[in-house]
Amino acid sequence: MHVHLFDELLAETLKDDEARAWLLERAAITGSLRAACEEMDPEALARTLVGGITKRELASPSAESLRQASAVPDDFFLRPRPNHLFTRDTSCWVFDGVTVNPMAKPARRRESLHVEAVYRFHPLFAGRDIPRWLGLDDPGVTLEGGDVHAPRHRADHGRHRRVHPLPRAAPAVREDEHFFADVGDLLGLPRVRVLQAQQDVQAAEREQWDDGNTCSLSRPALSSPTSATSQPTRCCASMASR
Repeated sequence: MHVHLFDELLAETLKDDEARAWLLERAAITGSLRAACEEMDPEALARTLVGGITKRELASPSAESLRQASAVPDDFFLRPRPNHLFTRDTSCWVFDGVTVNPMAKPARRRESLHVEAVYRFHPLFAGRDIPRWLGLDDPGVTLEGGDVHAPRHRADHGRHRRVHPLPRAAPAVREDEHFFADVGDLLGLPRVRVLQAQQDVQAAEREQWDDGNTCSLSRPALSSPTSATSQPTRCCASMASR
């Protein structure tokens, strides 16, 4: 297995002038910021697109708007994208094809543009006949790859506020009413019992991702988190014995 680091893939993609122009245009980077980005070498540009750039870091920023004129030196002219850490969200490989996921939250949409640039222009992918199950131009669709599971010969996806219905071009998608039955089949269990937190709306608002709703019990006394922010934990004996 070969592990590719995304920052390296993006930097290698940005060696292509066409890729660089395509990405800066789609990301709506204009004016003095666009000029500064065009002067950067590929590695520096990749770091800037992911890590952002402040007024202080921009060599000679020009005040092209009231916001820029009133900015203090440490204000960002290009916001960082720290959630790039979660590469499973912006893209996922399902069988022999790939998705580039339209993200529901505006703060994450530029991440998908970076991934699209890699698949479109990087030598590893450019010109290859790879099925595209979902792309950024699919209307009315949002999806995060962490909500997609591909057991056996079909794909399942969850349904919540960050996921909207997938187009018919996607391969045999079945929604979450079948997911737990599939999990039971894969684990060799006759059924899967779903434990739900008993809480009101206010309590739910205060919860973080590493809570009981992101854990599954695969064998007595051991729970497994489904969130990247959680670690495996031991369940209490009373829960494990049920």
